[in-house]
Amino acid sequence: MVYKIVPIKYNSKIEQLQKNNIKHKFLYQSVKDEIALYEENQNSNIKIYSFFGFYFLVVSSQNKEITESIRIGDFEKLDDSQAYYGHYFNSIQANETISQTLRNSNTLQISEKNSYDNSDINVVLSENGFVLCSKLNLSAEDKFERVLLLFLLALAYNLKAEKLLQEVSKSYKNNSYDNMIKLRDEIYAFDLNCFFHNPVIQNKHQVYTIWNLIAKNYDVQVKHNEIKSQVSDLTNIIESKHKAFLEEKTRKNEKALTWIGLAIGLASLVSVFKDLKELLGL
Repeated sequence: MVYKIVPIKYNSKIEQLQKNNIKHKFLYQSVKDEIALYEENQNSNIKIYSFFGFYFLVVSSQNKEITESIRIGDFEKLDDSQAYYGHYFNSIQANETISQTLRNSNTLQISEKNSYDNSDINVVLSENGFVLCSKLNLSAEDKFERVLLLFLLALAYNLKAEKLLQEVSKSYKNNSYDNMIKLRDEIYAFDLNCFFHNPVIQNKHQVYTIWNLIAKNYDVQVKHNEIKSQVSDLTNIIESKHKAFLEEKTRKNEKALTWIGLAIGLASLVSVFKDLKELLGL
């Protein structure tokens, strides 16, 4: 089976599909609560997953050619995002076959850095997606669904980081102090509820290990740390500018008040002088 994965923009037609919670229970509940599955029915070969407000169209078929021919014109690809592919084999495949599947070449060097090799399944990652092979000649489709879910989660984490980075950059260019603070608070809230170094419950050993592999190959932690660092640095800059602005405003106000006070004082002196002249008959 081949699964084409396309990040898409929100479309109101999504809401016309049946919305379901994911059945798997290996993720922290706060993360799982942010994931939804939209489908016409359970047997449909077109599904849409939602993670933190990002949507992924997943189209499946027996081979890549059929997958590519399935019409998905009702949905628009998200900006310049690429399509990814998940490949499921019901038997073990040679490294050369896996490389051809993922890259259309023999250039993929498979090692422990990009693969998980266990007694039941073999998972190999590339920049274009992943392959899962059952090693027991038994169905491992449920395990494939788990890996697919982790793969989508990694993509969603990265999209979230990229979106926040764009918004932070825009706020910085516009010297928008209030929006920077809002974004900083949003990142902290997202971290608290949804972002974990490993979002898999630790006793789910296989998926826990596979997440570490996916996260490392797709730089999830690196990108997340980058956005936090950018927000922290830029917020400090804007806070400094805002503080300097307030200090300058206060200084000007104080100076204005001083002049007003002097003017009032001078007016009072003039009034006293006039009264004194009248009293003395001058």
